[in-house]
Amino acid sequence: MLIDLWDFETLPEKAHALLTGNDELYGEFIAEEAKIDGMRPRHGWSGQRPKNCMHDPKADIEAQIAELVAHHYLRCFHYSRMCDAEVGILKEIGIVPASPKFLEERLARLVTSGDLPEEMAREIGARSTLRFEGRYPHRNGLYWVTVWPLPVDHEGVVDLLASWGGESAYFALENKAIADRLAAIGAPRVVELSAPIAAINGDGPACVAGRLVDLRMGQLGLIKKPPATDVAIGSALPPGAVLCVHTEGEDTFETLACGYPSNYNAKAD
Repeated sequence: MLIDLWDFETLPEKAHALLTGNDELYGEFIAEEAKIDGMRPRHGWSGQRPKNCMHDPKADIEAQIAELVAHHYLRCFHYSRMCDAEVGILKEIGIVPASPKFLEERLARLVTSGDLPEEMAREIGARSTLRFEGRYPHRNGLYWVTVWPLPVDHEGVVDLLASWGGESAYFALENKAIADRLAAIGAPRVVELSAPIAAINGDGPACVAGRLVDLRMGQLGLIKKPPATDVAIGSALPPGAVLCVHTEGEDTFETLACGYPSNYNAKAD
């Protein structure tokens, strides 16, 4: 089953019932949080913050939801700038997490096609954030996606769409000529994919369950800040995981989060 995180009707029936059938518990949890915050000493807690008495019941609901969604799939979106040949390769081999080796392979193809001089490719590879895990963590071996669509002019994705190769290629660059060259390669794309929830880095099912509960509490007006949109896929995925590649100029690219997908409510963002 393919789950749209923003549309509870796409959840398995039992998960939907659990999520939407515990509104009173969520309200009690938030009320207890407010009560504890109101008890906070002026200079902060000298020891551990008192535990919310509704924490364990809420955690139990999340654990049950996690178990119910663990073997299902999540619709996700990856924002990138890619050339036509790379789109073809993506559809042939599927999703490949970021690594220095895979970046070098991509750079070599650009050199062969004449899109990038060899000396520029060498500098991009040498300065890639993937080579400096201590300074730039949480990149190697991961494929970052959003769990609901963002408009293509969203501040969180405009740079990803503007420069080839993603942050691993452009983020640490200091050479403007190379940066300008990367901005001229390919076209902005959004890869729409079906990701196994179990493949989400960390505890994927628990991550999804927690965000579902946060979204539900947001719907009820209990919290105002929406959950984070990003998750990372921690393994390669087969070609069938790629549902569609939306390219600049296509209707679905321009209407992402503004009409596409049709069941998306922008208030979830």
